[in-house]
Amino acid sequence: MEFPGKFAGQSTAFLWNTHAYAHFTISINRFVAIVFPFSSATILTMKNTIFAIVLCCLIALCYAIPYCWANTCYYVYIPTSWRWTYADTECGYTLTLFDLYSFSTLAAAMLLINVATFIKLRMVHRSSIKNSGNVANGFDAKRRLEIRFFVQPRLG
Repeated sequence: MEFPGKFAGQSTAFLWNTHAYAHFTISINRFVAIVFPFSSATILTMKNTIFAIVLCCLIALCYAIPYCWANTCYYVYIPTSWRWTYADTECGYTLTLFDLYSFSTLAAAMLLINVATFIKLRMVHRSSIKNSGNVANGFDAKRRLEIRFFVQPRLG
């Protein structure tokens, strides 16, 4: 395998990990905002947001470091078969398993957090309908108005 393909693989590994952990951070952010609405303003500050972004990049960099050993550990694109592949070495096999298990765990954690957020949203929605009586119609009218304001700039 030639160097540009290996560098592309290393870059892809870094960017993919940054993307995955950014999605995980967004799931946590959404969960905190929905489950802890009154304290979310103190938790979700600009300082904490910058910290989360830097942490995502650092974790992704740690994932990409093993790909620096270009002769034994690499992830490369093979244009003849249109696929990405790991090195056919012990290190490549270890990276394959590590990527599989770490991303399966991350996806499961994101799923749990998103399901918990959805359940909380449903609970709040049901309790607001029970407690509001005729106010629910006003809530629906407000929601329709917000949707129109959301869609309006995209159509114009």
